[in-house]
Amino acid sequence: MYLTRMELDMRRKKTMLAFANRRLFHGAVEAAFEGERKRRLWRIDRLGNACYLLIVSEDKPNLQFAFEQFGPYQKEPYWETKSYDILLDRIENGSRWQFRLTANPTISSSKDRMVNQ
Repeated sequence: MYLTRMELDMRRKKTMLAFANRRLFHGAVEAAFEGERKRRLWRIDRLGNACYLLIVSEDKPNLQFAFEQFGPYQKEPYWETKSYDILLDRIENGSRWQFRLTANPTISSSKDRMVNQ
């Protein structure tokens, strides 16, 4: 598993368009991988004054396309990819960790259950 982080340039028009239409980010993430489609988790996260695209995936991504659209203007494209297994291997029963959670809210009601049965 890999964890990848790419800084987003909030001054770019394409980045702002992608915030209005998240499918643009989704398409850029999918374009970063060759071969069959697999489940890849991604999110936008803020750290200090910077905004990042974070991806957890089985394979290393090539974010050249995403960087050209949403990355900061630099001479060389830049993103970080690190092994996620190193962190996962450190997790033990009873250990304590701090984290931030971003979740998609859902609504469940008995009416919905009646329709789906």
